[in-house]
Amino acid sequence: MNIYLVSTLDGKVFGVGQTTRSFAERHKDGDWAKLHNYFKARGEELVLVGWWEDTSVLDTEIHKFLLTLPNIRKYAEWFTHKTTLDIIKNIIEEKFFPTTPEKKDTLRLAKHQKEFVSKAGKDYLEFLLFAKCRAGKSVMTLSHIVDKGHKVTLVVARYTSPMQSWKNDTKDFSNFSNLVFINLKDKDYKKQIEYWYNTDKQLILWSTVQGQRQTLNLPVDVDLLVYDEADHGYNTDQWNKLREATNCPVLYVTGTAYKMVWDFADSQRYIYSYYEEQLDKKRGLNNRPSMEVILAEYESAQYQAIYGDDPDAMKNIFNVDNEGNFVDEALVQEFVTSKFAVQRHLRPGNRLLKDSTHLYITLPSKAACNAFAEYMKGTRFAPLVAHGDAKVNADDINKHIEENPNGSCILTRCANVRGVTAKKVDTIINCAEGSSIEFWTQFAFRGGSSDHDWQVIDFCPQRCLESLRQTYVAACDTSPEVAEYKFTDYVAITEWNEGFTTLSAEEVNEILAADVGNAIRLVSGLTSSINFNNLRDLDFNLDIQPVGSNIAKSITLNDNNANGKTNKKKVNELTKSEKDEIYQKIATIQAILERVPLVLFHAINSEESMNSIDSVISSSHYQPVTMDEENILQMALEHNVINRESLSKRINSAYIDVQHAMNNDKRETLFKLSQSTQPQQDIPLELLDQMLSF
Repeated sequence: MNIYLVSTLDGKVFGVGQTTRSFAERHKDGDWAKLHNYFKARGEELVLVGWWEDTSVLDTEIHKFLLTLPNIRKYAEWFTHKTTLDIIKNIIEEKFFPTTPEKKDTLRLAKHQKEFVSKAGKDYLEFLLFAKCRAGKSVMTLSHIVDKGHKVTLVVARYTSPMQSWKNDTKDFSNFSNLVFINLKDKDYKKQIEYWYNTDKQLILWSTVQGQRQTLNLPVDVDLLVYDEADHGYNTDQWNKLREATNCPVLYVTGTAYKMVWDFADSQRYIYSYYEEQLDKKRGLNNRPSMEVILAEYESAQYQAIYGDDPDAMKNIFNVDNEGNFVDEALVQEFVTSKFAVQRHLRPGNRLLKDSTHLYITLPSKAACNAFAEYMKGTRFAPLVAHGDAKVNADDINKHIEENPNGSCILTRCANVRGVTAKKVDTIINCAEGSSIEFWTQFAFRGGSSDHDWQVIDFCPQRCLESLRQTYVAACDTSPEVAEYKFTDYVAITEWNEGFTTLSAEEVNEILAADVGNAIRLVSGLTSSINFNNLRDLDFNLDIQPVGSNIAKSITLNDNNANGKTNKKKVNELTKSEKDEIYQKIATIQAILERVPLVLFHAINSEESMNSIDSVISSSHYQPVTMDEENILQMALEHNVINRESLSKRINSAYIDVQHAMNNDKRETLFKLSQSTQPQQDIPLELLDQMLSF
């Protein structure tokens, strides 16, 4: 005999039944169908909560026992209660099935997941798990918790969207059968904690960083604090308050730790990016899906008639008036028809969405999402608005996809991006403005949750390729073996213009070179990985300001004797003048790095070859252009303030950008690069010509 525990989706009503068949077979018979339809008519849905196989226990025995418990009532075949289903399930297990565990899938950890559990197994005060979206970060963390035996773990995030993934992973695998998930948003969360704490179970408490009424007033001590999506709000007052109030180790978890990765020593971090995953794939160690990027720059005679050559096409197309309607509805309709309709004028193999069924689309605003949904109703992609105001979660998204097997599209601005798993999504479409590498990466990886390859369609080629290259360079900085291959070897890049053309590395470089500012951002971006401790030992007087925004927004000094803990207390003890001095040093180094691409320009113009930072520094062009008369950059390299190998790799890429840009328009390239040394000042053409001849 097999016993099952089912409930309504809201958990208010439950039932216990028996069958000699599988649950799927029981689910199909006439009596069950009647019951299911009855609840469905009431707008409710039945879900399986527990399943025990090969037992001599009868469901009537369990019914009789349940009625002896307080606050449980029976109506026909159904029970109401004033506790939680997890507690009821545990009570049934302890009473009737102490040696018959519920049947669950067994999780087999992948290579990188095992590596993390092993590396994080040593004692630490603070540790960073920086792993690609869809790498199984929650599974890795839960495995770590089981391995370490933590009694109470508090998991927090700035958004609610990751919650469902943590809850599902806790419940779905036999590896985590000893874990109990408790949402601190539940009204009775304290009762749940008190009940489960007195058992042998390990507690996983979940909340948001903002929910400090709950997190700061827990009835039990916390053994491990986990900050999910930690790159968001890493230095906020809310997080610092929670961190200071919780005297336990901290595990930071994120897929986009580009700004915080250098706060952690190598022994106190585990990194597994998309590029490391794909490198393992090339070595035959996994068969994970790969990403294909499709550059679909929007060109339309109708658009150009209105906006001319304005490159920010997406923002213009989706302009919305005060009433929430598109400013130019005809333009939006033309865009929908040309991209999302059947495209019968093209051969099937040339159609943009020929391999696409379920889309995830980001738009410039919430109002644009609302308005665009009406246009998508005329296509085969059934729309679901999923921005922050729509009150939609991961369950709603997956249910919508299941109900529309022939085509669906999820529309959002930025909500339901982090932490949402939708395995059937096969195409990501970026129709929003902005150049944040964090958002681009998070959104691109809404695909790749299943075993099939996925596509990322971006209507801004420059933004797309720059984000890709930045992620690649960052991976090379922390895992040098990634550099065995070019980033175009990891990501297939295709251009679509009523047909597909695979781009070579050379063609990709030409697109990147169209904005030589990419070279400046690439080289100066290394400022984010400065070793602040070593920087304090450098003594120089030069004070110049960068043109770009100062990359280092905060100072975090590592205490090498603190087992990897980022020693924020020591930072807070610095005087204002000491902090100002460090910030001034950072700004000067960033300003010098911004001017390196201009050094490359003069070297190329003089037919000099440069392939490393050493060749840059030794060039006759270096000091006149950078103003680095104190050899600050050389000192920074010698004192390991900046990693020499990482900077040289960035210079190699920047050299290619500058070279391509000069081949297209030497004068324009010089003008743009010179802005790094002459902010807000136009250079006369006569002077430009003199500089070129020089």
